[in-house]
Amino acid sequence: MKKRLSVFLCAAAAMLMGSCSDYSISQEERYELPGDFKWQVYAEINKDIAMSQIILDVREKNKAYRGNGETVADSTAKAVSNCVNLLSDNDFAKKVYLEYASCPEQAWAQGDRCPGGRPVLDTITTIVSGDNRVPNPNYGDTISWQCGGCWAGGWAGLSSELPTELTKFTGASSVFAPIRLMCFFLPKAETSEVAENYLKSFYHLNNNDEVVYNSNFDFNLVQQHYFLIGRFDGRPYKYCEAGQTAQEKSLDIADRRVGYYDYGKYTFCLNKSDDKIYVVK
Repeated sequence: MKKRLSVFLCAAAAMLMGSCSDYSISQEERYELPGDFKWQVYAEINKDIAMSQIILDVREKNKAYRGNGETVADSTAKAVSNCVNLLSDNDFAKKVYLEYASCPEQAWAQGDRCPGGRPVLDTITTIVSGDNRVPNPNYGDTISWQCGGCWAGGWAGLSSELPTELTKFTGASSVFAPIRLMCFFLPKAETSEVAENYLKSFYHLNNNDEVVYNSNFDFNLVQQHYFLIGRFDGRPYKYCEAGQTAQEKSLDIADRRVGYYDYGKYTFCLNKSDDKIYVVK
């Protein structure tokens, strides 16, 4: 019981604060992973895990807006102004949108499965507010494959709208979701160059569009995420190999708990050819 409680508390801490070092989980338990687990692959498939490290760090850094005696409205206005200023650099905005928010470059039919974007429920909502994830009835899954916050018209469509929408953007109450999404990745910075260097300190894409992880990125949190959260969510931890697409993931194989579905008795892979999740064992 004590171990189960520690795991639960650590999972909550990892989701909301990015760390579970305060809880009594042994080193052996923390890294009890499948033999062929590779944290780079897990982070590549489950893009929100890498994204969350930046979002949580930005949230901490942006507390600098809260001066003595300032109202929440005052500090929010400063954060919004910073975001608008940085996103006015169209090239930088494109980098944030595609590489860090992991939104698709091409347009797609709104409501359809996200083409190459992040396979998660709206990551921003989950990380920032801690909202419970719920089954997605369209795909029989606890993970929604729709691109929350992304623009269905793709980057070309968003780029044409962005200058006008930035002039109207007021923060959380604004209805233009893509700007809200990108703002979560932007720390207080004088220029877009400074902000970009900050983002690159976590990770960036090289000339072959491969992710390169850098000094501020904590791969231990990726491993912890799978052990504490991902396995029970039924997250795919690798790409499927030959013979591993016999049984697709569905609610039928999960154990129903209070408020969620537990897939922890199985492990899963993602099949590149159809973007579906299958049981490994």
